[in-house]
Amino acid sequence: MPFIIHLLLGTFISFFAAMPLGPVNLAIVQTAINYGRWQAVLVAVGSSLVELIYCLISVWGIDLLFSNQQDQDITLLFMQLVSIPVMFSLGVHNLVKQVKEDEA
Repeated sequence: MPFIIHLLLGTFISFFAAMPLGPVNLAIVQTAINYGRWQAVLVAVGSSLVELIYCLISVWGIDLLFSNQQDQDITLLFMQLVSIPVMFSLGVHNLVKQVKEDEA
């Protein structure tokens, strides 16, 4: 049951997050202007289906990673062990890199 609730919540948030004018919404508007309302509805439904698939994949993945407390602890420890050295090395690299003449 929590899977369905999370899926519906993710779909709801995704719907409202997609409202600001972006490439998909501009494509829908452009399609409506060039080809009519019906074609724009088809583009909107297609983009909504893609968002639903992304939402399903993310909810399913999170459900697999955090199915119980032991898995959650192991996953968070692994994420910390990987992300901390990566972020540290990127920071050191950014500090020591040479600035080109064009950028100065």
